[in-house]
Amino acid sequence: MEDHNQSEDAVVIVPVADAVGFTEVANIQAREPLTAQHLWAALHFARLCKEREAKIVHEGNGNPDFPHRSYAMAAVKFSVSFLESLVNDLYSDAADPYMSVNGRMKIFAPEVVSDLATAWNDTEVSGSEKRLQLFDKYQRSLLLTGATEFARGDGVYSEAADLVFLRNELVHFKVSWQKVGAKQNEASDIERRLKPRFKVNTQRIGAPWFPNKCLGADCARWACEAAADFADEWLNRLALPQDYKQAVQDLGTP
Repeated sequence: MEDHNQSEDAVVIVPVADAVGFTEVANIQAREPLTAQHLWAALHFARLCKEREAKIVHEGNGNPDFPHRSYAMAAVKFSVSFLESLVNDLYSDAADPYMSVNGRMKIFAPEVVSDLATAWNDTEVSGSEKRLQLFDKYQRSLLLTGATEFARGDGVYSEAADLVFLRNELVHFKVSWQKVGAKQNEASDIERRLKPRFKVNTQRIGAPWFPNKCLGADCARWACEAAADFADEWLNRLALPQDYKQAVQDLGTP
């Protein structure tokens, strides 16, 4: 861990999973990102979901298995948390006095860093009422850096949008009646939108499609991949390294 002196204060950049607690030490600050931890957690729960699904299929269990379902839900939620954290890191780095002139921010012109910092301070600082939605943050970062923005028809964008849609359905769930055995054009919005994205839960489980058939191992796998693919494309457009991958690897096997 490397210490950087700035005036009389020590600014400590803490690597992922290497944070150190300090007590009774003046003028020490630490930054510990959680971006890689979110993706690691998504991959971890996707693995547990796959293992659990194989087990309950082998046992012939055709009933909802709540650990199995919970693993799939966790993979979806943590995948989106990864995307939330990833884009926040860029803006917060730009607004930080130390990070804005060091590390990856050095590839951007000073006026670009200033614009990113202004966008962060105007929308994310305490008390702000102008918070941006997730994809608005990504699009604005591309606009401010002169990179090509995503089109809604872009494959990685539409996949990530469906992932966020599923996360929102889980987080803001509203129970309702669903038509059992409906044709595709009569199915629920969530079934029509997500059914082409991944294979259903391989249990011999009954309706409704959501959550019974939707939340399974392949859904969990898709969530992780959709998030990572979107992240990689965004970083490529910004000409930034995909350094979160090494950070995830450093955390060990998910």
